[in-house]
Amino acid sequence: MLVFLSAWAPASADQFDTVNYIAGAGWSYDDNVFRLPADADPQLYLGQPSKSDVTRSVSLGINIDKKYSNQEIIVNALGTDIKYRNFANLDYASSSLKGAWNARFTSRLNTALSVSRAQTLINPADSRLYTRNLSTNDNAGLNGDGYLGGNWHVLFGASAGKTSSTINDINFLSSRTKANEGGIKYDPADGKSVTLLVHNLRVSNPDAQPNPWLLMDTGYTEKQLELRATWQINGKSGLSGSLQKNDHRNFNYSQRDYHGNQGNLSYMLSVSEKTFLNVSLQRSLNSWLTLYSSYFVADSVVVTPSWQVSARTSVHMSINRTRNDYLGPLIPDMILRSDVIRSTQLGIDWTPQRAITISATVQHSKRTSTPDAYSSFGYDDNTASLSVQANF
Repeated sequence: MLVFLSAWAPASADQFDTVNYIAGAGWSYDDNVFRLPADADPQLYLGQPSKSDVTRSVSLGINIDKKYSNQEIIVNALGTDIKYRNFANLDYASSSLKGAWNARFTSRLNTALSVSRAQTLINPADSRLYTRNLSTNDNAGLNGDGYLGGNWHVLFGASAGKTSSTINDINFLSSRTKANEGGIKYDPADGKSVTLLVHNLRVSNPDAQPNPWLLMDTGYTEKQLELRATWQINGKSGLSGSLQKNDHRNFNYSQRDYHGNQGNLSYMLSVSEKTFLNVSLQRSLNSWLTLYSSYFVADSVVVTPSWQVSARTSVHMSINRTRNDYLGPLIPDMILRSDVIRSTQLGIDWTPQRAITISATVQHSKRTSTPDAYSSFGYDDNTASLSVQANF
């Protein structure tokens, strides 16, 4: 929902500049901010006769990219202030930060040390909270790639992070995460590669107490075995994908444990010099704690065509269909929830000058929840946005 509109046109940024600045402001419209069902009375839920709103945002940022010998320092920082016309209780200021130190110590060893912060509003369609719930995610990590010879690489990494939200809900608890990974990669540099990785995660919820009635735990561990592959079929098309086996185990309540496979497959096609198509299939396993579920399986199909109309104008589209099946109920033979989410987005980007990009998007999304016991989770939503971003 964040959009940016520049108030003036400064000197253009150059891709080789060490420091670049970003400035902007913008507007967007949403006709169902809290994703209420079609027959819901907004006065009853929201205390207002309307469920739509218009937002404006103002943003300032800086990008730094400094190379020195075999090292590179990258810093991207952005601060954004968002105001709502009707639902002022949703107003917030957010900050995002990405920093990295990329270093090549020898011809065989590359490392990347990174830190990041991201702040977003938690989707009210899932939280069912009719007030602001701002999530802050801080993360720091180290990754490395060691060349073994003969197209073989050894990969390793470790990270630590924490997530907090202004309202602690059972599915949006503050958490602390420690993770590590290791594996091998075969990369013959001919457009094909295969990678095998092992991931280990430990997530704790410091504000939670064990709840034997809802089986709400204080954390979990997760082991993941992942196989990745890429294949450049020819000069116009390519495939990439991954297959991952997950084993999710809670600290105290094994009733909430689950395991299964997830992954993705993407096909990229250059139809012509100006027309491109991306088709992807995705499956993910996601924790979701209710009486009727411990997790849900999300299966998605996403089709993304794009057209470079001219050197300054491009048109893009996204068509998405996702099915969420909620599994692992606490009560045997309980009626299970299933959602189908459809969304279509159309956008256009125009760059009248090298420093300025003007964008406009419209989107329609619809969620249908079945059986009838869960129909109140369904919604229809339409959004439109106008944006202009200036870089100098």
